[in-house]
Amino acid sequence: MDAERAVLAACLHSPTALDTAGGMLGAEDFASPAHGLVWAAMLALRQEDCPVDPVMVTHQLRRQGVLHQAGGPAYVSGLASAVHSVAAVDHYAAIVAEQAWSARLHALGKWLIQATVHGHDPAEVQTEAVNRLSALAAGRSLSGGCPRPEVAVVRPLHRRPAS
Repeated sequence: MDAERAVLAACLHSPTALDTAGGMLGAEDFASPAHGLVWAAMLALRQEDCPVDPVMVTHQLRRQGVLHQAGGPAYVSGLASAVHSVAAVDHYAAIVAEQAWSARLHALGKWLIQATVHGHDPAEVQTEAVNRLSALAAGRSLSGGCPRPEVAVVRPLHRRPAS
């Protein structure tokens, strides 16, 4: 979560950092739901050509009705002091993206185990696993970014008839 805080802090200090990291990350890439909410608020402000600072981010989160879930005003203000290096935001964002990619692969592995444990048809499980992995691989950019969740759609499988 240190990399997440570093990305958010750098972007609170620099519109260029926000543009750089914004091309690499989506709100769903943050492991912390609070960080994802803050990130979404920052991107919304940037898209509206508004300043992105703790006051504006707090205001945006309040407008969206998620300020409390994002940690509150004190947490948002505290993020600004967590900056290590604005110039290294691409490295911090790459860490967040890599962790998100790992989490998606982990979720796919858990799904695969669940599907086999619960008696789903092995051929159907294999086909679905290949499809899901292909979708994840197709969504991953060469710059280290991660696919958005819509590429890893979860569909239920049919159980094999009991013998």
